[in-house]
Order: sequence, then structure tokens, then C-alpha cells
Amino acid sequence: MKRIIPLLSIVLATCSPAEKSDKTFDDTFSAYVSAFNGSEYDKFLTFLPSQTFEKVSKEQIIQYYKKAERTIGQTKIQDYEFTKMGPVLSKGDSVFRRIRYKSTIVNYSNRDTINPAALLYLKNIYGEANLEYDSTQRMYIIHQTKDLIFMRANDSKWTFLEFDSTKENKLIKRLVPLEILTRL
Repeated sequence: MKRIIPLLSIVLATCSPAEKSDKTFDDTFSAYVSAFNGSEYDKFLTFLPSQTFEKVSKEQIIQYYKKAERTIGQTKIQDYEFTKMGPVLSKGDSVFRRIRYKSTIVNYSNRDTINPAALLYLKNIYGEANLEYDSTQRMYIIHQTKDLIFMRANDSKWTFLEFDSTKENKLIKRLVPLEILTRL
């Protein structure tokens, strides 16, 4: 028992509570969802790594979201659940964690009939098998499972990228070292 207590103290001293707390990741993602659902573009983009905006500016992304909202209607994440949480891994001064989540997304159509362009857009992003259309409420219901890679450097705030693990993502390969990515 006397040997366990010093060893436990060393282990706890090397683990920052903010790095290990599941609540930290849930709070971060919850704040993102709230900003996304409220169409607070500037706010929800702060949860993405700054390298995301090297080729496309924040303003261009905001214009894209505004245009999509006018074209296919407002999209809201109705609920989500973390289903698998990987370990927190470090490399140098950077920390990473992969989290899988399931969610139900609702896209409120701004038209009385199914918009073929909107349907094609949603099928391309979420897959046809994940879409339902409720004609009485004029909304698409989308069921998805996605992965998030949370990352931060030094003591900065957590940012993350969402991705489909069945498709290649060049940005993630650029932001996450290969030895970390294979262990996530």
C-alpha cells in the first residue's frame, strides 16, 4: 500500500484533468453544437483548427453556410451521443483525442416539395441510407455516425475536425502526426 500511493501520485501529477476529462470534450462539442444550431458562424468556426482556413478563408466558409441555409434550409443537430472515446495522446506540445459520435440532424426544408438539389446534396454528404424525409413537417431527418479528432497545442483551447473514417481526409493527415493518427 505504501508503494502504491507514491506511484499513484506520480501518475496523477502527469495527467492534466482537462486532458482526461470526458466532460471537457462534451462541453466543447456542446458549445459548438449550440453555436452551429444558432447559425452563429463566427463562433462555431472558432472550434476548428486555424489551419483549416489556410486555403479557404473564414469569410468564404461563412458565405457557403449562409448560401446552403438559403438553398436547402436550416440544419440543426438535434441530439448527439459520444459512443467511443479514444485515449488522449501527446506528441511534443500537442495533444490529440479521437471521439466517435452518433447524432440526429434535422434539416428544415424551406420549400413545400422535396428540393432535388437539396436531396442530392444531403445524399452526397450523409449517404442515402441515413436520410428520411418527413413531408408533413417538411424536414429531412439524418442519422449519422462521425468521428472527431480533438487537438490542442500547449495550453490552448481544444479544437476539432469532424470526418468520415471511411474517406480520406488530407487536412487531418496534415494536422495529426502519422504515428498519433494510427494510434487514435
